[in-house]
Amino acid sequence: SVAVNKVLLDAMARICAGILALASDGGGPVPTATLVDVASWTNRTAPLEEALDRLGLDLWQMPMLPAVGGPAARTSLMEGYLWNFDGLELNPRTVAATGVHQFIDPGVGQLRIKHLRALRDSKNLPLEPSADVLCDCAEAIATSLVSERATPERWANFYDDLATLDVKPGSLHGRALILDEIGGIAKVGAAGEVPPVYFPPQQTDDTAGALPLPSSMRARMVFASPDVPSRAPGRSGGHRPGREWLARQGLVSEYRTETVLEAVAETMAELAEVEDSQRDLSECLRFAFELTRRATRDLKSASLESLGLLVPVSAGWVRATDARFGRGWAGPHERVDGELARLVSLAPEESRELAGVADVLVPAPEHVIPGCAGEDYEALRAFLESLGVRHGLWPVECQDGPMSLQGSLLAE
Repeated sequence: SVAVNKVLLDAMARICAGILALASDGGGPVPTATLVDVASWTNRTAPLEEALDRLGLDLWQMPMLPAVGGPAARTSLMEGYLWNFDGLELNPRTVAATGVHQFIDPGVGQLRIKHLRALRDSKNLPLEPSADVLCDCAEAIATSLVSERATPERWANFYDDLATLDVKPGSLHGRALILDEIGGIAKVGAAGEVPPVYFPPQQTDDTAGALPLPSSMRARMVFASPDVPSRAPGRSGGHRPGREWLARQGLVSEYRTETVLEAVAETMAELAEVEDSQRDLSECLRFAFELTRRATRDLKSASLESLGLLVPVSAGWVRATDARFGRGWAGPHERVDGELARLVSLAPEESRELAGVADVLVPAPEHVIPGCAGEDYEALRAFLESLGVRHGLWPVECQDGPMSLQGSLLAE
């Protein structure tokens, strides 16, 4: 009868609760398999939960399930997941070591796993980890790799594991996963949420090797570490799965010189509004100069002019297209530069136009980029010319409109 069944079920629940309580108090060695059995013998948990509640215990929070991490490792019905992924760096054992999540030992057997799955399903709790839990795991392993100063090869293996796991990229946004060029860890995410991460330039890409970012630019963009191998071993090896996956999912972007220079220009424009930013501005200009020198393809002057990079002048820092070369620059226009500097120095104070030209004269190369080697002065001049710095006086476009003067004024 129903009444008899209820009495039997309640008695069974009390017996199971007693066994679980015994294990919880350390009163005796209870095999872990037995604990799983007495906790999951039915997915109608109300009698067992009531019996445990009378003993001051919670079925879902008791650490009674055998867990990955060692013979004594335990987890609970609420916190334990079953995860069979076995990557080189990303797997239940390594994640359990970080303490971020706990995983049920699959050694309990398929039948018990089936019972545990039914038990979790009764509470709408999937046994497998969700995408967010997997992202927790990935971030925990990345943090662990940084703290351990892991080798570049281990980082490449970690990226390969991510590719195999193939979590939806949206779930990873805001997660710190990428080893950066200074040994830190960078977050990945949608544009505008976090600084974009770029693969470092390689010998075969846009430039001849990587160039460290100025410190003032690290809030705008991040370079992934150039030490992490991106290609499979062998002379004909293609990109590793992890590298391809990061690019395909848009988590790390391909390097382009113009994109980096745009970030330089934006950074310099912000720095120009800040006091005592001379050093940072010089660092940005030096970086842009070295970047264009290392470019393995020609960069169009029109594109460089449109960037609006700033250059140092007598009155501070201005857009390159507003600046003029002063004394100290060798080359075919050396005489013109010297005459212009002489003209503005002799101009009467009443000439506001010439006074304005004096404010935008670019000083000699050793002052533009301090420490620049003499043999690089010609390349520096060519770089400034490509940015739009001009030699001599140039006509200024005036607004359309009528202009009238008395003839006597022209005669004078």
